[in-house]
Amino acid sequence: MKYKGKVQNAHRISWQLYRGEIPVGMLVCHKCDNRKCVNPDHLFLGSYRDNIMDAIKKGRIVIPNRTGHIATNRKLTKEQVQEIRSRGAKVNKYALGRKYNVDEKVIREILKNTTYKEV
Repeated sequence: MKYKGKVQNAHRISWQLYRGEIPVGMLVCHKCDNRKCVNPDHLFLGSYRDNIMDAIKKGRIVIPNRTGHIATNRKLTKEQVQEIRSRGAKVNKYALGRKYNVDEKVIREILKNTTYKEV
């Protein structure tokens, strides 16, 4: 979209309309991890480091440790992810999210194999 004479992503425009200018060097990040989301309540300002740390915290990025094992603070176990994948097409994503205490978006990302790829 074009805003203030330049092409910008919609979530950045949303931030500017509802919260004000974006300081130089800052990103508009998503609490909800939905890159298409423009809800200003789901957005926050952060540095590149903040954005990476948020991704690691939420399990979107995994970091191998020195022994080659995955070092992450993910909420779900390998067994839970396997169960979600085995039942996902047959069960309501919201119901699975409630069962495992995660957002339904996490369930969808697991089913699309964009998170928990190593499982």
